[in-house]
Amino acid sequence: MFDTLAVARRLTDAGIDRDHADALADAIREAAEHGDHVTPELLRAELSALETRLIKWMVGTVIAAVGATVAILRLIG
Repeated sequence: MFDTLAVARRLTDAGIDRDHADALADAIREAAEHGDHVTPELLRAELSALETRLIKWMVGTVIAAVGATVAILRLIG
C-alpha cells in the first residue's frame, strides 16, 4: 500500500509547499495503482530495444553513405 501522507510529509520537509506535496503524492499513488511505474527489468528491455533500433539505423546510414559515395565516384570517373 502506498502511503501518500508519508510522501507528502517528506516533500514538505524538503521545502515543497503543502498543496504541491499533496498533489505530487496523489499523482504518484495513481501512477502506482495503474501500473505506470518502471521496473529495472522493463527499463533494461526498453534500453535493449532502443540499442537494437539505433544499431539498425547506423548500419543503414553507413550502407547508404557508401552507396552514395560509390555512385558519385562512378559519375566522376
